Amino acid sequence: MAPTAAPSAVRRFDPVEVAMSAVLLAVFALAVLLAAQWSFRAAPIPLLAAGTGAVLSSLHLVRSLTGRAGRSRAQRSGEGPPPSDEVTRVFATAGRRSWTVALAWVVGFLAGTYVIGLVVTGAVFALAHLRVQARASW
Repeated sequence: MAPTAAPSAVRRFDPVEVAMSAVLLAVFALAVLLAAQWSFRAAPIPLLAAGTGAVLSSLHLVRSLTGRAGRSRAQRSGEGPPPSDEVTRVFATAGRRSWTVALAWVVGFLAGTYVIGLVVTGAVFALAHLRVQARASW
């Protein structure tokens, strides 16, 4: 009878993480290809940003495929606490109103960035989000 692998040794990966990493890698690779066609003076910053994104995306893709993403060395060896289900629980239990409010904040931030710029929108939204959503009092 052939020995079977212990459950902790089985490498499982999250298909969503793999898909997202692959999409990001494709986007960054395309950005590198496009930026490489620009002039010498215009290309360095986009090449640096897109190249860094491509390298990090490919590293995360490899970690996701090997089943190591999001887990510490102790968790992989079975000695540490199990990974938290909090993210999964939040997505499973969030209601329609929570999703609508979160989406409205994101759309508002993107619209504000388009209309008045990133610096002003970032400052305004940081303060507004702390005051409205986090109910911070000053």
